[in-house]
Order: sequence, then structure tokens, then C-alpha cells
Amino acid sequence: MTEASGLDPEKPSSRSSLIFLGFLIFLVLGTLATAIFGWFVVKDVRVLAERTDVQMRALAWGAVVHACEYGRFPTSDAELSRVMLPESIPCVPATAGWWPVTREEALRGQAIPSMPAAVDLLETAYSSDGALAPVFESSGLPTLNDPPTKELIRGWLIMCQNELVEEASDERD
Repeated sequence: MTEASGLDPEKPSSRSSLIFLGFLIFLVLGTLATAIFGWFVVKDVRVLAERTDVQMRALAWGAVVHACEYGRFPTSDAELSRVMLPESIPCVPATAGWWPVTREEALRGQAIPSMPAAVDLLETAYSSDGALAPVFESSGLPTLNDPPTKELIRGWLIMCQNELVEEASDERD
């Protein structure tokens, strides 16, 4: 009976093979589409993280510049957004590397972002008298983790804050 119907018992049916082949093609194309989509998403997130990173570095270095010029940190977004980022600053940390002394080092060679735009994009908490360093947050935007930007700039600001406190206590003595 199988010979009369034209089916060979040793070969799978052609319809089952087509269904299996169609399913296999669907899986391969789905995997490929997901990989391409993921690659573009990761690329876009990295670009955004680099931009956020430069803006956070610029704001933190702007706060250090302000502290060097005025002996205190900025106390508002308006004050920080007016800071001009010079090529270098005269106040050098007691221990080299506590904070960058050149704009090139602070921004890792990236272009200078607009300070008002960076202030608007990121969240910043200020002390009322400028004695404490501001705290910068990325507002949910991605940042780079090599090195972790938030921790790095927080270190700059804390060290600068400590030196300001030491200078103030030396002046009182």
C-alpha cells in the first residue's frame, strides 16, 4: 500500500520536512534579528553613557574650579552653570591625583559640554553655604563603569572639600 501511494517508508514525509525547515529558518532569523537589535541598543546606550559621563566630569571639575577660585563650592545650578572651565587650575592637591588640575585630564580629552545644558540634564544637591561638595546624580541616565564615574568624581570633590576645610582651619589658627 505504501508503494501505491508513492511514499517511501524510509524517508520522512516532505510536508513534515518543510514544516521543520520553516520552523528552523524562523528561529535562525529571529535570533539574528534579536542580535542585530541588541547590538544597536547597546551602541546607543554606550554613546549616551559617554555623553553623560563627560557632562558629570565637567560639572564636578567646574565645582572644583569654583572651589579653587572662591574658597567654597557652588550653592546653586545658576552658580555652577556660569563656571568657565579653564585649561588648568592653580590649586594643586596636596597629594597628586586627588583631583585633575587640567581640563584635558578632567574630561579625558573630550569636547567641553555646555555647562547650562549639563546642569539641566543632571541632578545636583548643593549645601546652603558651599562648605560641602555638591552631589551629582545621573538622573537615571547610564554612565561608564571603567572607572565608575560617580565614585571617581565624588572622590575629587571630597578631597577638594577636605583641603578647603584644612585651609580654613589653618587660617583660623
